[in-house]
Amino acid sequence: MNIPLKSMVAFYHQNQLLIGQIEAENSGLYTIKSLSGESFELRSGRFVIYTDDPEDLASFSQKLQTQVEKLAAEELELSQSESLSLQRLADNLGKTSGIERFALYIHLKNHPELYLHRKDRFRSLTAVERQNYQSACAAQSARTAYLNEISAALQGIELKPESQLQLFIELSELMLENRHKDLQQLITKAYPQKDNNMALKSFRIALAELDNACDPVIAESGVPCGFAGLCSAEELRSVVKSDPACEAFCIDSEDTKDYDDALSLRRQGENWLLGIHVSAVAAALEPKGLLIAEARRRVSSLYTANLVIPMFPARHSERGLSLVSGETKPVLSLYVVLDNRFRILGKSFCRDQVLIAANHSYKEVDRKLDQEPFNTLNKITKSLAANRDSQAENRRERFYRYLKQKEGKLEVCTIDNDSPARILVEELMILYNSSLADFALRNAIPVLYRNVQQWGDPNEAFPATQAYLSTRASFHPGIGTHAYLHASSPVRRYVDLLNQANILAALANEPVPHPSEELEAEIERIEKRLHLLKETGQQSERYWWLKYLEQNWLHTPLDGCVQQVQKGRMRIELPDWGIQVWVAAQQYRRDDHLKLMFTGVDWDNWLLQADLL
Repeated sequence: MNIPLKSMVAFYHQNQLLIGQIEAENSGLYTIKSLSGESFELRSGRFVIYTDDPEDLASFSQKLQTQVEKLAAEELELSQSESLSLQRLADNLGKTSGIERFALYIHLKNHPELYLHRKDRFRSLTAVERQNYQSACAAQSARTAYLNEISAALQGIELKPESQLQLFIELSELMLENRHKDLQQLITKAYPQKDNNMALKSFRIALAELDNACDPVIAESGVPCGFAGLCSAEELRSVVKSDPACEAFCIDSEDTKDYDDALSLRRQGENWLLGIHVSAVAAALEPKGLLIAEARRRVSSLYTANLVIPMFPARHSERGLSLVSGETKPVLSLYVVLDNRFRILGKSFCRDQVLIAANHSYKEVDRKLDQEPFNTLNKITKSLAANRDSQAENRRERFYRYLKQKEGKLEVCTIDNDSPARILVEELMILYNSSLADFALRNAIPVLYRNVQQWGDPNEAFPATQAYLSTRASFHPGIGTHAYLHASSPVRRYVDLLNQANILAALANEPVPHPSEELEAEIERIEKRLHLLKETGQQSERYWWLKYLEQNWLHTPLDGCVQQVQKGRMRIELPDWGIQVWVAAQQYRRDDHLKLMFTGVDWDNWLLQADLL
């Protein structure tokens, strides 16, 4: 295509439509001078429209503006069903001159809310398309305002709680799903000396959303950590204080700060009245508030060697929602009537208030098993366990060892799974959860049941199993009940919170806040998040064990047993702690017993380096 010199052309430069005049041509490359005096060298394929009418550029631009204003006043109506080329439209509208065609093109492009331009053809938008366009513009405007807020936050200006919640969500999605590239660009621009992961970590630390002392697994996982000022503006619902129904006490680990269940036991005539009381978390939260939205995002608390990542801010999880000693707290209670042989005579659920008389540790209760009420509770739970139709054998090791960072030092802590106090609490929580599942099933209350799927021969010693969530109950072989759910830890688990909210509503003869369809839609998201938390927790645990061995056990002979050999490394069990680590070696076979001395850690591959003795 040969376009005469001095022709007027329209073209795009950096997404901006410019008007210019051809000054020269050389082998199909045109030199264009714009109205601002800037020169461009373009091929004809870059021109969206041109006219060879001889005209001074400044005069042409002035006349063009007049024509555009005239077209705007005409309120052109094009076909909504048929797209036409610019030339066809110009002919149909009687716009025959070159400057009129220019003006028509500019007018159509200036009004995307009215006209659709696709593949060099134009038509009017339908009513639905106009509405969608307006919605998209509003969303874009909101996005721009939000990103401006983030830019201000990068300069140290505090975010609004709603924007902070959105930011924390997007930071997780950016790390987990590589979404929100516009946000990433802002952050990497603010931290130009760091790579993307380090820039994100630095920003999260600046927001107080991430602790600088946390391990790299947590920092790079996308798991939300701190709360900063996120939920500071939202308080818990006030509860009208009434006389407590009874005194109760908690039994948990020594370092527990978030108590969500308590127990009571007293005589009722010739019988026993056992109370299992769970913090009424759902009643304390605004249904559509920031706190419950954040709990929904987190799904569960996460515990690592040096960090507790709660589902709620500490001021709520450790105080307002926690069954703290010396305070009267609202609870969802299960009352169980038992005879003197500890046979269940009746059960009932109700919402009431209890006075928390004490917070006991497992170790303390183990020492006081010969004292009341622990002695009788121990007998009750043994009877309950014996009468459960459990089809599962106890597969867990007696001792579980984990690391805890105290005053900057890593210490090995041990949990005795055969602790009578632990078994006592475990059995009573099973009673609570299974009873609540039965109550929900009998009364058609929508809840998320915890079912178990088995593979292979059920008569095998250890058949393969997989737990899963469902709105439909099925027999739970491990518990030995026809229905089971989780509702005893609403401070720590979102599923428990959902179930409790619906049960409380049903007890009050109110519509449930989470119908079955909503619960069904939540399952995949919840299980995906739980899987992430499980993997993150396992990786974090691996990191801290490597740290512990590096700090305390280098150049010290240790016994090990080979569990697996794979591509230049061995998975070795260390019987002193009951843990398994990967070691850079391959000379041995599975089940070989050996003595080795660790010499260092290959942190790039998370491998222990060792001399085999």
